[in-house]
Amino acid sequence: MNWDEYYLGICNAVAAKSHCHSRQLGAILVIDKRIISTGYNGPPAGVPECRDRMKRDPEIIKMLKEK
Repeated sequence: MNWDEYYLGICNAVAAKSHCHSRQLGAILVIDKRIISTGYNGPPAGVPECRDRMKRDPEIIKMLKEK
């Protein structure tokens, strides 16, 4: 396994922590082959998670039904 494959595996593990069920993204910051930071997407603080918003927001429900 090369370094790129190793880091990609870590990105995938970090993405699994995302609370966004429509698109889970993970990222890592690497400097000199050392992981400096990790992160994943999700709603801003105080905003409900995607699954909760979809249950309550009629516009999102309407848009999903039209697809």
